Amino acid sequence: MRVAAGAPVLASGRFKRVGLKNGYTLLVDRSAVLPEELSLNGSPLEKNGAILVDALKESDFALERDGKFFLKISQPIVVHFFEGISVKIFPELTPSVCVTGVFTGEKGILVLGKEEAICDRVIDSFENSVRNSYDIPKFLRDVRENSGILGIVAIAGKVVGTWAKGKLDVL
Repeated sequence: MRVAAGAPVLASGRFKRVGLKNGYTLLVDRSAVLPEELSLNGSPLEKNGAILVDALKESDFALERDGKFFLKISQPIVVHFFEGISVKIFPELTPSVCVTGVFTGEKGILVLGKEEAICDRVIDSFENSVRNSYDIPKFLRDVRENSGILGIVAIAGKVVGTWAKGKLDVL
């Protein structure tokens, strides 16, 4: 099953889709038992994701809002996000927020981080500082200094640069 949400697409048959209030969609293990009351508000993804980590205990899930995800997984998951580029995210990089950006000029980025706001700032920095493929190494060096970032896949033209604090495969 391919689950579309905004720009990125999660490719997984192990999840069921549950519509929630306030624009959220929950993709959760088919065997998971959902609490009767799930109260998610407009808080950042990481706050609502933490509520679900407590509520769903051992279950894998992806909480989606506006094409952004909070991921908590025990098995790798594949995200398709940019013109034939897919990324396999491994459990050691979760729980985390996953945000993508695709820009004109054949540029795209996937960011895994601890907070939605940090991921958004990294995407803004990428859009403003990476003009061509030669800018990717410096961008990745600078981003590594941010303790709130867990992984990056940056694309400019035909060049793909990655960095992560765990395993992240570009497919």
